[in-house]
Amino acid sequence: LTANIFENPLPDGFDVATARALFQVLSVDQCRKAAKNIAAALPSGGTLFVIGFVTDDSRVSPDLAVGMNTFFLNAFDEGQAYTESQYRSWLNDAGFIDVVRIPFLAGNSLIVAQKA
Repeated sequence: LTANIFENPLPDGFDVATARALFQVLSVDQCRKAAKNIAAALPSGGTLFVIGFVTDDSRVSPDLAVGMNTFFLNAFDEGQAYTESQYRSWLNDAGFIDVVRIPFLAGNSLIVAQKA
C-alpha cells in the first residue's frame, strides 16, 4: 500500500495503524496533517501506535531522546524529537482520545491513542 498521508486519508479498512519513526522527521504542519489523515482511515475504537523519540515537555529529558533531537535538528529540514504535549495536541485535534505515552525499547517512547 502506497499513500501520501499529507494529502489524503489512507484507505479505509484498518483497525490499527503504526507510525514508527515517522513524526520525528516531519514538520509541525506535516505532523498535524498526518495525524488527521491516519485518524480518517481508522474506525471509532481503532488504535494508533506511535513509536519514536519523544521528549518531556521540558525538552531536557529523557536523555537519549534529547541526544537524538540534536541529530534530527541537523539531519532533517524540519524534523525533531517533539514533546509529549505536541503529540497529544495533534492526536486530540485529529479525533484520538486516551492518549498514553509509555517508555519503549532503546530509549523510544510508545504513544497509544484510540480513535473516538
